[in-house]
Amino acid sequence: MEELVTRIRTTNATELKSILESDACVQSLANSDRDTLLAAAASLDPGVQSLGCLYLLDAVGRASPDTHRNMDLLAAEVALLENGDASQLQLSMPLVARLARRMKSAALREGAGKSALCTLRKAALRLIPGTKYISPLHADIFQLCILTKNYHAALPFIEHEAYDVDPSKTGSTNLDVLLYCYYGGLVETTRRRYACALWFFECALSVPSGVVSAVTIAAAKKWMLLHVLHKASVGVLPKSAPPILSRTVKSECALYLTAGRHLTAVGPLPDLTSWLETSAPAFIQDGNWGLLQLALQASKARAVRRLTKVYTTIAFEKAAELLSLDVQEVEPLILRMVDSGELTASIDQEHGTVRFGDASPSQVDFLKQLEGVLKRCMAASRRLSAMNQAVQLEQAYMGRTAAGGGAAVGPSAPDQSNQEERAAMDVTAAAAGDEAAST
Repeated sequence: MEELVTRIRTTNATELKSILESDACVQSLANSDRDTLLAAAASLDPGVQSLGCLYLLDAVGRASPDTHRNMDLLAAEVALLENGDASQLQLSMPLVARLARRMKSAALREGAGKSALCTLRKAALRLIPGTKYISPLHADIFQLCILTKNYHAALPFIEHEAYDVDPSKTGSTNLDVLLYCYYGGLVETTRRRYACALWFFECALSVPSGVVSAVTIAAAKKWMLLHVLHKASVGVLPKSAPPILSRTVKSECALYLTAGRHLTAVGPLPDLTSWLETSAPAFIQDGNWGLLQLALQASKARAVRRLTKVYTTIAFEKAAELLSLDVQEVEPLILRMVDSGELTASIDQEHGTVRFGDASPSQVDFLKQLEGVLKRCMAASRRLSAMNQAVQLEQAYMGRTAAGGGAAVGPSAPDQSNQEERAAMDVTAAAAGDEAAST
């Protein structure tokens, strides 16, 4: 081990990477005990010998079960991510992502989620080549933002359109892209930016795969409820979704399809009391109970808006009859809609009536919104043209085309993430759903 530490101190980063990835070195690290590895990492300067520290700490992490990790290892990982030389760490981004994920899990067990979030933000801003790249660090940052309720911390990463997946620069895998889209959708859901959340979840459903992962199913369920909440319709899977997903959704998301049909029905609201009682455990288990409540409220609000197209003034008793609601529910519902700006109305408490006003949207606001949409469309068109040109000039693509082969298919997503990541997804989804419902 002393010889390896000496070589780490005296060898440049490019040559050192080849040495550390050689079979002999890999075997030596695997056979070393964790205390020896941790002592070797502690003897190095994380700001100077960053690449060597990375490989040693990765070996320590693989040799240490999560239940036997100590604070010294966590402190060493934090120091490397915050102070490590960016040019060295970028040579092995998959190891950086693996170390960052272990650090995040350990920090959450110690109740230090906010500190881990600060560390990952610093690392991402230094190590990711640009805002257009999707990296494994994005998903971990979004997850920590939800668990610690620090949503503003995600703004530097979520408000820029990231569309480039380059494993050679970021170490991203199919699962990393799925988690980026999934947790990004959760962040935007808690911020009540439903259109952006829908976009994130649609991207998750469009990731090429040969099998349907647990992340994809979780994203599909939230996408269905958001479609009901934001667009008042049962969502149709995007054309870019893998064919296998459409067959799986019918069986795995049958309850959500039923919810969509109930909540988008035109006419008096159906009595969903018994259905909600029997279906509640499934939605709670998925962490979607809060989102379902929001969709139910939105369904009631749409029914009220339909009344404004027919009535100028209406009694609460008549409105309750037409909406299939209790009389006591009508006035609070209308007040909430007035407070949120969804409705313009005045209530006559003495006579028990409500008078609806005209709430036509401002033409100036509409033109500004249209201008923003056109700018985004033009930017997307330019990016698509550049990507298409790059693909046409790619040697591998030209070779396959000349040989009569088709385009390569992306790697299949794993059928499920590991148990810890799956448990973390469930906890994060439940926290995001509860926060969105209580906001």
